[in-house]
Amino acid sequence: MPHHYDAIYLQRCGGLLPSALMIVSWNDSAIDPSRAPAGKALMKFVVLSVPYVITGDATGKVPARTWDEAREPYVDYLIDLITANYIPDLKAKILKRVAHSPVDISRKIISAVRGTLGQGAFLPYQSGSQRPIPELGQYKTPVPNVYLCSSGSHPGPGVSMAPGRNAAQVIFGDLRLDFTRAISSS
Repeated sequence: MPHHYDAIYLQRCGGLLPSALMIVSWNDSAIDPSRAPAGKALMKFVVLSVPYVITGDATGKVPARTWDEAREPYVDYLIDLITANYIPDLKAKILKRVAHSPVDISRKIISAVRGTLGQGAFLPYQSGSQRPIPELGQYKTPVPNVYLCSSGSHPGPGVSMAPGRNAAQVIFGDLRLDFTRAISSS
């Protein structure tokens, strides 16, 4: 099994379901206990660098070549891998799971083209305050009262809720409201 990012990336670029994983994980219920019943937790695992179109399988365990058929067997493989290598009791503690493939994500979120959670490329002209493009980099759109706030906005994905907060500041400014006062009273 490859353990280097370059091997995982090459497998993904070749359309293979990677045998190792690049994963981001968090426990939403640690921040918001209402997300899970008392004494339980809501864990999210976001597996990065999987292909949108499956042409093969580096795991040797998933013969399917469409995400609708490969999703659950690949999740089984990933849970077994995480349990064996990182969280020994994970599989035994799962009460319910919901899996979303890149195809599922693109079906649910129209701006997540080909399942990209980051909603677009990270090119120099789409970075920082120019995200998603320079003309829309300040959360405003040409349509009155329509604003952008998502992974496709500055500062991008991985900075949880920052695009929404930033867009709210712009909206408050346009409405001539005091954003800091609203935040301090909540």
